Amino acid sequence: MNKKETSNSLKRIFGYLWNNNKLLLISGLILYVLAISGMLYNQVFIGKVIVDTVLKDYILESSSKTIADFDWQFFTLVIVLSALLFMLSIIFKFIGNFILSLITFRTMKKIQDDLYHKIQNLPLDYLNKELKGSIMSAFNSDIETLKNFFRDIIPNTINAILTLSISLVMMFLLNWQLTFIMIGFMLVILGVSYFLMKKSRSFFKNERKINADISGYTEEILSGFETTRIFANPQEIINEYRKLNEEYRKTNRKVYTISGLFFPLSFNIGLIGYGTIALFGAILFLKGETAGIGLTIGTLISFTQFSKSFSNPISILMLNANDILRAIAGSKRIFGILDEEDELDEGNIFLFKNSDGTFVWKNSNNEIIKKYEGKIDFKNVSFSYNNQQTLSNVSFEIKPGQKVALVGKTGAGKTTIINLLGRFFEISEGEILIDNINIKEIKKASLRHMLGYVLQEVQIFSDTLENNIKYGINGTYEEQRLQKAINDANLLKYVNKLENGLDTLLHNSGSILSQGEKQLVSIARISYRQPQIIIFDEATSNIDSLTEREIQDSMNQLSKKATSIVIAHRLSTITNSDLIIVIDKGQIIEKGTHTELMNNKSKYYELINASKTN
Repeated sequence: MNKKETSNSLKRIFGYLWNNNKLLLISGLILYVLAISGMLYNQVFIGKVIVDTVLKDYILESSSKTIADFDWQFFTLVIVLSALLFMLSIIFKFIGNFILSLITFRTMKKIQDDLYHKIQNLPLDYLNKELKGSIMSAFNSDIETLKNFFRDIIPNTINAILTLSISLVMMFLLNWQLTFIMIGFMLVILGVSYFLMKKSRSFFKNERKINADISGYTEEILSGFETTRIFANPQEIINEYRKLNEEYRKTNRKVYTISGLFFPLSFNIGLIGYGTIALFGAILFLKGETAGIGLTIGTLISFTQFSKSFSNPISILMLNANDILRAIAGSKRIFGILDEEDELDEGNIFLFKNSDGTFVWKNSNNEIIKKYEGKIDFKNVSFSYNNQQTLSNVSFEIKPGQKVALVGKTGAGKTTIINLLGRFFEISEGEILIDNINIKEIKKASLRHMLGYVLQEVQIFSDTLENNIKYGINGTYEEQRLQKAINDANLLKYVNKLENGLDTLLHNSGSILSQGEKQLVSIARISYRQPQIIIFDEATSNIDSLTEREIQDSMNQLSKKATSIVIAHRLSTITNSDLIIVIDKGQIIEKGTHTELMNNKSKYYELINASKTN
């Protein structure tokens, strides 16, 4: 990470702090200044007031005063004032800490909300290309690093900088000669520190990257545990993990080598500074009269105390350097995600449901354009992904309420057609129409709400079975609608077998459900949602024959109520389709009914015979 990137990251971090927290931040800083000033001024009390004023005449050998002459009243007043100042400083510091904690929580909530909102609005293309482990690392370890940065490092850093600045002013007021000696000493230390930080910056960036790679690899192995157990050599997996872990260890060793130099330097800086000032202060005191410096014992005592107050913040800043660099490296990944372009949506037309249950198309002015029918047209559609054409000049029409099957080998382009219909990707050429409206003119949220997906891999959320069925539907709860969805999906007997029925909590992607039962939950979810277009993508794959019949029956029931598009690996399940479209290498090579295509004795005929043989 270069200086410009570091500077930009810090600006973004402090921008989050400043925005919406201006008044609180200013109040907190003022309280910090008052608290630190009060605590530091107590050191002046000890040296200049108590030693040089109260005790001066009693510690000099030439003085004739005795303890009987001691002004206890004035001494008591000084002690009381010092104690009051100390108590006020503690109160100001406590309130300041509370305000900064409040700012921290608000800032982290804002960053997390922005990050989650951004993920929801990123193009599918980005999510497919970006490693899942990298995104999860941003949500977990990077966010945690930033939390630590805001919660601990920033308050400590603010406290250190203010203490450093106020101490410097007071040191100048006490004795400018000793102050310049102290500054010279600290500049040498800071020069060494800067060199070490510069060296370690790239190490921290690399450490975050390797950590994300390990997270991604681990998640990949665990999520595909059955597959890796069957197909992969366990030792190869272990070796790959060890390789990544070894890279992390080497990078980590470099990081902590730098840290190892930081710690002794930062821990001892105060002692070295204290000793330096004590030595030069003693010389100035002894030569004070002849040199005209006039350094008193009280001033020297106060100054040596200030030297600690001056050097300790530098120690704290040096100790925090590693955490600051980690936070900057982590924030770079977070801001990298936040800076990605949102999914483009130029649509201004949406589907509206009337009180009588019918649907109409409306524009952004809430004006009715036309009645919804549900006709779908692909006109000369072409699509390329990663500079490779996957669809070429595809044209077909789906009439309202039809059941259409897409047939072809794996990689032919069937799922691509479905993704283009939902505008998860943008077509390269041609146009896709619904009721003669280009889908680019339809709001994406409205378009996707029209679509219901029953996929091979069913997403079950950590929630009750009931909430999994109702997922994504807001508004008034309808018991009758829920029961109908359960019946449509042939799910009732499975619900009754569960001890808590619909209130059963599902965890670990619904591990207590079989693959077939998950598919029935998915169908119930679609039935409850009541979309206008239903897409079945390999919905009966890897399902036992009994459950497959139940799923097929449920699919047939749903297909009667909406336009449906089916992608099936078992061709026997789509023979009753109104239209079968055969796709090969991104092109439509034939289309028609089952009977028409069988009579053609072409590609579909070959696929049917091959499936019978298998």
